[in-house]
Amino acid sequence: MLFCNKAFSSQPNCKCPPELEEIGRALVKKCEGLPLAIVALGGLMGSKDRSEMKWREVYDSLSWHISNNKLLDEVKTVMLLSFNDLPYYLKNCFLYCCRFPMGKWIGAGRLIRMWMAEGFLEEKNSLNSEEVGKIYLKELISRNLLQVVKHQSFIRPKTCKLHDLMWELARSISEKENFLSICGEEVLEKDEKRARRLSVYNVDGAVKMKGDLTHVRSFSMFNDKGESKFLLDDLLSRFRLLRVLELNDAKVDSLPNELGNLFNLRYLSLGGTGIKELPTSVNRLRNLQTLDIRRTEVNVLPNGITELHNLRHLLAYGKEISAEHFAYVRGVQVPGKLWKMKNLQVLNCIQANADIARKIVKMTKLRRIELTNVKEEHMKNLCLSIDKLKFLHHLLVMTVDANAILKLDDLSKTPSIFRKVILAGRMCKVPRWFSSMLNVMHLHLHWSHFPKDQDPIPCISQLPCLEHLVLVNAYASQKQLHFESGFQKLEDLHISCLPELDEMVFLEGVMPKLVRLHIHDCPKLKVVPQGLDYLTNLEQMNLKAASLELVENIRGKGSSNRSKVGRIPSIKHYYEVDGQHSCESLSYTLYPTGTSFSSSILIAF
Repeated sequence: MLFCNKAFSSQPNCKCPPELEEIGRALVKKCEGLPLAIVALGGLMGSKDRSEMKWREVYDSLSWHISNNKLLDEVKTVMLLSFNDLPYYLKNCFLYCCRFPMGKWIGAGRLIRMWMAEGFLEEKNSLNSEEVGKIYLKELISRNLLQVVKHQSFIRPKTCKLHDLMWELARSISEKENFLSICGEEVLEKDEKRARRLSVYNVDGAVKMKGDLTHVRSFSMFNDKGESKFLLDDLLSRFRLLRVLELNDAKVDSLPNELGNLFNLRYLSLGGTGIKELPTSVNRLRNLQTLDIRRTEVNVLPNGITELHNLRHLLAYGKEISAEHFAYVRGVQVPGKLWKMKNLQVLNCIQANADIARKIVKMTKLRRIELTNVKEEHMKNLCLSIDKLKFLHHLLVMTVDANAILKLDDLSKTPSIFRKVILAGRMCKVPRWFSSMLNVMHLHLHWSHFPKDQDPIPCISQLPCLEHLVLVNAYASQKQLHFESGFQKLEDLHISCLPELDEMVFLEGVMPKLVRLHIHDCPKLKVVPQGLDYLTNLEQMNLKAASLELVENIRGKGSSNRSKVGRIPSIKHYYEVDGQHSCESLSYTLYPTGTSFSSSILIAF
């Protein structure tokens, strides 16, 4: 309405013509609810011919209009005021965010690691670069220059992005100052870019770059189409001073030995590519701080990796499968002397061995470690090592297979500093240190198979900071789950793979902040969980592979079911038919009593 009042002020009732409605809505979406932007853009469109072609030209060249059109001066002035008011150390961090495609959510950790590689973060007092990066990120968010989709309150916002108009402004400034250039296929073929940072979007076919590239310090490829191929031998020979190389999801199957010539490289990301091994020359990347080979085919790291003494983040897990499987994440094999890499802060996900279990205690800066293939003979040494890692806040331990016993009883000191704990393996009893995890916010128990007399719920219900709880095949033969008290901060509960479960009960006062409830693969659960009406903040209930009876009970129009689930805004059932995934909405339409309820709707997901 606000947009139409400006764009169609001369029309009766300021009504948008039908032929402009689609492109008009697309333009309004660019403003993402900012009234000043809506008014300014509406005024601009009111000055244009009322034809879809003219309006689409504006949409496609919005960046130019922000820079050059006087009718957008007001919104540009406000945005520039926000930018110009930034301290010098935040301006580069802000401009850097436009290297990612417009509207793309950016992992906060990834962004901070890239800032660090570019040299934007300096250690201050007792704070390391990563901690400085978190402070910078929060400051940009507090100034409303970055949007946040999800928070991890104990570390940082999980994902963020630039508002579309802020992205256009950042791109305009970056191009003008040769800070960063965004390239398409035409630009790559014709222009010689002088910016030190290049981002390439969705180029079809082989990526070919002309001109002198010795000035380039940072190169990223964003390939949503999955069709680009890289002539890496040619590119790497011309990127001599590169600090950042990001080829996520690009069509790269192997890496040439020339990679080792990039002596200045700080950040190497190959996630989602088809590479199967790292070249032996990787040991020459002595300045490398981040190596990201997640979701690749790399199974073994070369021995030379231990020579990278400046490496701080080793992200190396294999392609993930459904969390309902035991080995839902695959670790890579590492050299026994990995413990010599004493600057490592993040190590995930690797296969444990005797040396790792005994000597990770020497990696004193570790904050996050994820270990798979843990054998019973590793357990005692592993506990002794973990207990001495005073900065460790994230721990994943997965046994060698689903039948192996996970024995971590010897832990005593570190549980109090844990913030995220993922345990995958059979547990004969509830560890006595569970109750001491006073700072844990995320707890995942996978395939624990607790016996009947060992229920972890009474213990973990009293953890004061717990926000996210995942139980996957956590019980051997549990038929009832009763949540009687506690869980005062829990927001997300995930129950999965309990084949005998036939009853769930929530008593009044439990989980007062629960927002999301997930129930997956519990075929004998046929009645609606009792006490859902006590969960007054519940916004989503997701079912997967649920029994027909449970689905029908939720869908049913009886007053008892209506009182239990009628207030939940979103109820969805995910299932599979003939190999195709589908989602059924079971939500009630909230109308006054006596109004008929709409039938369920099938949608693809």
